Amino acid sequence: MRKGKNKRKHKRVPAQIGVKVLIESPTLSFPPQTKNATIIDVGQRGMTLKVHNVPSEFHNQMEEDCRFVDITLTFPQTKQTRTLLGKIVWSTCEASASECMMGVHFETMSPEHLSSMIGLINHLETQQPPLMST
Repeated sequence: MRKGKNKRKHKRVPAQIGVKVLIESPTLSFPPQTKNATIIDVGQRGMTLKVHNVPSEFHNQMEEDCRFVDITLTFPQTKQTRTLLGKIVWSTCEASASECMMGVHFETMSPEHLSSMIGLINHLETQQPPLMST
């Protein structure tokens, strides 16, 4: 999936949480796309997403042009729904599949959103051991 040294400052925990994502391209090579996605792993300042039903004609644009994503997520521990703005730091699409993987980093977060993310991580950790830590 991703090559190179792990630069994460915070642990990631595995997850299987369905979310809605709005994928935006600053070059406007395609209009914003709303897609279903699954959170694969999550940390305080980022997550890995698997985005579903991405048409093959968008694969190259997804990998090259997309920079931001709005993630609408219902936190299982509180049942609150929030929308988080993330920066896409990497993405890859399989030519034979209609799915793309992407790494998302949250550069700025309100204290409220950060608290929700920490609560989510704590909630997930009670269900399974951490995936990795640095």
